[in-house]
Amino acid sequence: MASGEHYEPYEQLAPALLRSELRGKVALVTGGGYGIGRSIAQSFAEAGVARIILIGRTETKLKDTANDLSASFQEIDVVTMVADITSKEDVQHIFESCTKYAPDILINNAGYLSTPAEFLDADFDDYWNSFMVNVYGTMLFTQSFLRHRKAYVEAAENSGNTPSPAVVVTVNSMGAFLSMPKFSSYCSNKLALARWTELLSIEIPEEFARFVSVHPGAVDSSMGNKSGMIDQIKSGAAQLSLTNPKLTGDFIVWLTSRDAEFLNGRFVSVNTDIELLLSNKKEIIEKGMYSIRLSQ
Repeated sequence: MASGEHYEPYEQLAPALLRSELRGKVALVTGGGYGIGRSIAQSFAEAGVARIILIGRTETKLKDTANDLSASFQEIDVVTMVADITSKEDVQHIFESCTKYAPDILINNAGYLSTPAEFLDADFDDYWNSFMVNVYGTMLFTQSFLRHRKAYVEAAENSGNTPSPAVVVTVNSMGAFLSMPKFSSYCSNKLALARWTELLSIEIPEEFARFVSVHPGAVDSSMGNKSGMIDQIKSGAAQLSLTNPKLTGDFIVWLTSRDAEFLNGRFVSVNTDIELLLSNKKEIIEKGMYSIRLSQ
């Protein structure tokens, strides 16, 4: 293991350490029915949030995750909603259902990987669907989340209350910065999301919301297996280590904490040690580290 890297959960990242800070919060996780989304939901439950909203396209998977969470964390309200994040009607229905509250935290986890192929041979509908889900769907959902949050905040301020800033974490991929043959669709739309995250942090006041992109690590998931990367890691062909999805969930929960505010607009990896990030906070801010730059 390289210095400052983790692939398994560790004590300083335990979600329970954030229970007092996240008490009463509402976390919404897209793609929350299985895989990484399920791990993220589990970590938020351990952090003691008041409500977790799971969004996905498969009701049975959502219900399975919700039932497991409810059995282990009876004090938490777990809500499931079946939706396609690329559907304006589905997304509108989700936020219209939140009549008395607004989610505090959005985790953009839903994603799609088109079948790896050389561009000339790719099924273009499948190729473009990666942009539709990863870019269009993520941006549509985030805009709807922020508009709903804005109306809620304005109403609260009129009543003399000022809600804390919202946090939007977008699950990205280190593939955004790698040259990977047969992955031109996925890598390019992930890079678009990273730059979009930076721009939102400039456009939108930090007092209202902050944004961060995160690489989830090489997780043994359906998407990881579809890419072929997991088999390469297991066989030793790829010089990478598998990341425990529990670490992914724990790190993403930490990104929603006040300690991680300085990472607004940046791209980070769950494998990076949080003590290392915190100790380098001043340098990260002053030098614009973990941001997209054109080298000359």
